Amino acid sequence: EVLTVFGWRAVFLGMGALGLAICGVAAMLLPETLPREKRVRAGFISAVGTYRQLLGSVRFFVPAAIGGCAAGFQFAYNTGGPSAVIEHYGVSPASAGVLFSVIALSTAVESQANAFLLRWFAPERLTRVAVHVSVLAGVGTLVSTFTGYGGVAGLIVSLVVLIATLGMIMGNTMAAAISSAGIY
Repeated sequence: EVLTVFGWRAVFLGMGALGLAICGVAAMLLPETLPREKRVRAGFISAVGTYRQLLGSVRFFVPAAIGGCAAGFQFAYNTGGPSAVIEHYGVSPASAGVLFSVIALSTAVESQANAFLLRWFAPERLTRVAVHVSVLAGVGTLVSTFTGYGGVAGLIVSLVVLIATLGMIMGNTMAAAISSAGIY
């Protein structure tokens, strides 16, 4: 509705304003969790050395790379999804907005499912399953996009599954990378 009344720029302005508001609230209300005795003030050269050390650690690099790849497919989706749905399939911008809201909601639902499932399953196992599902959904997205198989419904279902996996992959890989670095 915002798109049709105020234009496409209003969507980004609204998202930016909401993001700034959330950052402000977080800065004011969330306390620092790292104890004072563990905090380190270091310069640029020290930071570069720490990054080199982290990237040389398999326990850090593998989950960070998996999370980075997942962020990559999210950005590819954010960039290409709207044009594919609106321009290629002819879905109206308002209807596309509803479809993309459902896709975004799938990530939130999967994040909650991940938190629930962590009671019984190791994060590595959940990540492994989510990565396999994301690969299959990615293949489904490619097949739907390049062959037209399934039409817009086939593309949307593939994207819902693909983007939902972010809810499991991102949290688990960030936690694994941070804990391997001795920060968490």
